[in-house]
Amino acid sequence: MDVLIGLLGEKEASKKIFDILSIHQPFDYSGITTYDGNVHQKKGVESISKLFTEELREKLPGDVGIGCAGDVAELPKHLKTESEKLTYVSHNAQPEYIINPFIGGAVKGKITNWSESLRNLSPRSESQVQPLLLNLKENLKHKRKIEMEDVLEAAEKTMGKVKGVYSGIFITDTSPTGEDTIMFSLMDKYGITPLYLGEREDCFCFSSDQISLQKLGYKNVKEMEPGSVVLVNKKGEKRVEKIFESEKRPCIMNFIHTIEPNCKIGDKNVYTVRFEIGRKLFEKYPIETDVVCPIPERGKSYAEGFSYESGIFHTTGLIKVGEERKIGEPKKSIFIPNTPAIKNKNISLIDHNITENDTKSAIETLKESGAKEIHLYVACPPIASPCRFGIKTSEYKAVENKDVKRELGCDSVTWLEVDELEKILGRVCTDCLVPKKGVSSQ
Repeated sequence: MDVLIGLLGEKEASKKIFDILSIHQPFDYSGITTYDGNVHQKKGVESISKLFTEELREKLPGDVGIGCAGDVAELPKHLKTESEKLTYVSHNAQPEYIINPFIGGAVKGKITNWSESLRNLSPRSESQVQPLLLNLKENLKHKRKIEMEDVLEAAEKTMGKVKGVYSGIFITDTSPTGEDTIMFSLMDKYGITPLYLGEREDCFCFSSDQISLQKLGYKNVKEMEPGSVVLVNKKGEKRVEKIFESEKRPCIMNFIHTIEPNCKIGDKNVYTVRFEIGRKLFEKYPIETDVVCPIPERGKSYAEGFSYESGIFHTTGLIKVGEERKIGEPKKSIFIPNTPAIKNKNISLIDHNITENDTKSAIETLKESGAKEIHLYVACPPIASPCRFGIKTSEYKAVENKDVKRELGCDSVTWLEVDELEKILGRVCTDCLVPKKGVSSQ
């Protein structure tokens, strides 16, 4: 899950941003930009703890900052060596900033008219934030002092020109001391990548997830409305403006996997959704096994619902002890068995999606440890096509053999179809599961 966070009015903003990015690591890249009248930035492909040492965090002063950490959804095919891949990711890491006037920012998502929206402009990288930064600059470059109304006007023109699915956090200022800093968010009309705003006294926090806001002690939290611009400043002022009518279609993978279970999307609690999917999986294909075993930590919430509905004992049959990562490639989890819980038992194995690495590895580990039958239950269908909007679906790449059961080596496979999921989730983007049905077909 890519992470975005923006703080305004928080003392030692860089240290708080570091703490938040550290919760969610590891990532392919990470970066922090702070502002106190001067711009301070550090980003790269090292681990977050190596990149942002305590000594370095002292060199990122200011009570305004943006942090970003994420994985690369897809690398250009011409990059062959690990060195080439690392250089590319480092060069395109976010946040980024430009000057005259100063605007810094980071986005999640994908700009679908990247080249067209940058016509007659000069991007410094191939990152998704460049079209938004440079078009904002075009609409603000003649302002001697940038006010909220100026940012709103520039945002409206920029969002009208730059197409795609994105949520972004930005800062701008024309004062020499940073006292007139404005932080603002932009979100497309579909809301596939959610964004939240927390308020506390004269401090504001924009975040791509609710966990970060909870950790920092923000209680007054609201989800940003798709198609909107939200602006805040150091005077404690806030302005919310609707640019487009909302056609909200959150990404189905936010419900399935990418967001923590204690979060909400709209009026739906993610844990409750996953629990219900687990219940429906047993209803659909009720096999009486000895134990219910989730693939950690991916299948846990589903397994609880499955166990509740079936009455079958829920156990810890697998323990995740690490993962192997190569930049731009699907990660591979390392599992060890809890042998007493699975030996000589028929198992209902629960996963969020069938993956090329982890699902097959989990089944092999269980079999090698003496499991008898393994019946796989999966929250959603296999990925049918890569996400066109920057969500890293390579993690969920399904095995290619049409006989999924034989390819995985299990005794049965059951998942909920998209129409069954939509009865639980409501209107979501499912383009990666059913091409031409999601947002990208509109």
